[in-house]
Amino acid sequence: MQMRISGRLSWIAGAAWIAAVALAAPMAAQAAPGVDIKVQKSCTLYPANGPTAIVCRIDVLNIGSMASVAPLTIVDQVGGPAGTTYTGSPASTFPCSTAPGALPAQLNCGANLSLAPNANAGAGGSSGSTFVYFKLPPTGGTFKNCATAKSALNPTTPGDVDPSNNTSCASITVPPVGGGAPDLSVVKTCTKGANSSVTCKITIKNNGASASGPLSLIDTLSPVLSGTTYTGASGNVSCGGAGPYTAPVSCTAPPLGGGQTLVVYLSFKVLGKGTFQNNAKVTQGGVVGEANLANNSSSVKVSMP
Repeated sequence: MQMRISGRLSWIAGAAWIAAVALAAPMAAQAAPGVDIKVQKSCTLYPANGPTAIVCRIDVLNIGSMASVAPLTIVDQVGGPAGTTYTGSPASTFPCSTAPGALPAQLNCGANLSLAPNANAGAGGSSGSTFVYFKLPPTGGTFKNCATAKSALNPTTPGDVDPSNNTSCASITVPPVGGGAPDLSVVKTCTKGANSSVTCKITIKNNGASASGPLSLIDTLSPVLSGTTYTGASGNVSCGGAGPYTAPVSCTAPPLGGGQTLVVYLSFKVLGKGTFQNNAKVTQGGVVGEANLANNSSSVKVSMP
């Protein structure tokens, strides 16, 4: 008899524990009724339009429990290197009104339609897509932008229940055409010789991976001491004729391939006494950009007894 009573008490205690656990379990979270616009953005290379072309896709979803209110608008904040162009937004649910051309600060897109609600709020939902196309300069670079979408409001539909997911950003780095832009650097040294002579060595190097355009070298003395004469140049370079120094020495040289070096020697005769600065600056012509302009010049000071 004692055993039957003990077994019944154990069953009652177990049932009570199960009931307590059921009561303590939290209720499943229910999303507030309303519209919930969500944006997803991505950018990829688009070789069909060229080696530096990209396409960015903007997906706009309504994961809320109510249909969105028309119209739906998208503002796309655009950022890219100088020379980037916007080439259009064909075949888009939300076409952009901005005309193709120079890169705008933002694109304005949208359509007079609403997105149907999703039956189970928080997963899935009806959607539409916008495709926007860009082309970067031959030097490539990093392209960044963020898209924000929102629906209109009316008195009978609650506003967006979660504005935090209305914006999405994407970034893509596009490699330069030909493996890299040219990068010219200049290193200069000057040596004093007999009979008031000064010889300056100018080393020009293309640190980039692609060829430069034709080179232009400008060599400037400041101040010009009395009796200063430019006496000539050597190296694969063409400079002005020798004579009294009255203006910067201007030289030209052929293009430098990636990794190549050009050494130029300029000679002067300085009869005056004092200290002057000699500056050499190189630039390259053509349509090819340059990766770094900060290292295109070099200066040295020379003191004459």
